[in-house]
Amino acid sequence: MATYGSYEAVRDLDEAALRHLLAGGDRAERVWAAWALAAILGRQAAPGLLANGDIGRSAGARRHLLVILAGLGERVIIRVMAEGDPNPMVRASGCHYLLQTWQPGDAETGKFLRFCLFSDPASEVREEILKGAALDRLELGLNDLVELANDRSAEVRGRAMGRMRDRHPIAEIAASGLYKRLAVEDRRQLLQDLGRLAIETDGPGRVLSAAEAQGADGCLTLLDLLVDSRAEFDWHSLNRLASRRDPAIDGRLLRLLEDKGGPVAFAWLVHAVAFRLAQPGVPDWDFIEASWKPLSDALGDMPAAVALPLRPSLETIIRYAESIPEPDASDSEAGDRRLYFVDLRRRLNALINPAGPPS
Repeated sequence: MATYGSYEAVRDLDEAALRHLLAGGDRAERVWAAWALAAILGRQAAPGLLANGDIGRSAGARRHLLVILAGLGERVIIRVMAEGDPNPMVRASGCHYLLQTWQPGDAETGKFLRFCLFSDPASEVREEILKGAALDRLELGLNDLVELANDRSAEVRGRAMGRMRDRHPIAEIAASGLYKRLAVEDRRQLLQDLGRLAIETDGPGRVLSAAEAQGADGCLTLLDLLVDSRAEFDWHSLNRLASRRDPAIDGRLLRLLEDKGGPVAFAWLVHAVAFRLAQPGVPDWDFIEASWKPLSDALGDMPAAVALPLRPSLETIIRYAESIPEPDASDSEAGDRRLYFVDLRRRLNALINPAGPPS
């Protein structure tokens, strides 16, 4: 058999020679033969289709030709283009039409589509195959879906996770290793879906560990899921996240902290409140007000020795309390805040100076 070095050397062969090359040529020759045959058949079916350009230079024209080839039942040509065309969208379209025309009992097409699903470097090809109505016949196992759930394409990951939930018991999913994805998933909706599944099947601890590994946005997404699930953790479990000193994270940790009255948690609360009160502008009232009850409860039996290393932060809170002006009588919210801080100042002074009169 003669060898050919380009599409231009192949395109003028007659149809019989092209079909011979399609069956027995090397990978590149088979693709060129498929293009040339597609052009011949396309011109017969739609004479104006290639009027404006060479099929070898137009991926769009090759995709249009795939429609005609599917109608003519030219599955061998479609398969060659699905496997070897240099353009990923053409390969994806080829897989689409193979799926559409896949006949029962055709095991070879199933093997080929599985090969494309796991071997083609382009995510467009995997996305197209996973959309297919004939996907059930690919017989994807749980390990296959876990691999796809770690794909670089968010659409592929989402489809794989959805199929897992539809087809496999939760216990199998939990044991599959899928939850390793929690630490690196960067799409919020997928991270939420995966986090909810992990909380349901594996408990909140794995999600908290993943939050530690995530960046700022992913961490907050996972912490919100934990808050919504009413999970609680001891201080030791939350300490690593607290060390980030991120106000948004701190707000979630306050709601997740199981024992807010312990000395270590009390110290964190004091420092966090003092930090917010010391910032210019309007304080972070959401966090400060959420801390009121735990601070008040902890002060009930907090030993004076705890106050010594906290003195600078305690004094920041006391100074802020002393600086609050008498609010307008119509501003009940400001009035409540002032009453709280007046009481807090008295109790903090008593903690710092246990022998002196409360102020």
